[in-house]
Amino acid sequence: HIRAFSALAAMVLSRVEVPIPPTALDAAGVTEEQWRHELSLRGWIQETPAGVRLHEVARHGITAGGDALAPADVWLPVALELAGSAAPTLRLEGIRLLVEANALDPAERILDESLPALLAEGYAPQLWKLLDRVPPERFGGVRLRCAAELGNPTVLRQLSQPLEGSTSDRLTWAETLYMRGDLSGALDVIAALLADSSAEAQACRIDA
Repeated sequence: HIRAFSALAAMVLSRVEVPIPPTALDAAGVTEEQWRHELSLRGWIQETPAGVRLHEVARHGITAGGDALAPADVWLPVALELAGSAAPTLRLEGIRLLVEANALDPAERILDESLPALLAEGYAPQLWKLLDRVPPERFGGVRLRCAAELGNPTVLRQLSQPLEGSTSDRLTWAETLYMRGDLSGALDVIAALLADSSAEAQACRIDA
């Protein structure tokens, strides 16, 4: 028989796909001292320099092969904790979990803030894969900037102009049109942006 704290930790870890610091589970209401020893004795966790993760055999047993996943309210606090991490891998994992929990508003906010750093670290392919799980009407600006970073012609052809996009998104859309070979469309977007009298557009022109 497994203790309640250890069972809770295992349920949370069953939803996580990368090693995480054991202290991240504090957000779920369990401290490392309450679960780590028992799960280690059972051989359920794998130790890595980056943290711990659940062994695949244990994950399969806990989730009944994916048919009995832990409810989102159990691991959502851990998702938020990971999404606030300074480590790109952990932050991306937290965002993935937020998307899995359908917590799209915080996921979009955090991803929008984190996007320049994540793209600079080379996470564009993983981000694009994650965006497949998001309804097409959401994350328009993020989707656009990620696709422009990838520069893949197939990906670029899938894009449409985000409605009410920010100045940054509009510039990215112009870049996207240019990469798709639509020079006239790109120039039209730039011309509209130059004519925009909003403070954001003016600041963007100064930065450029």
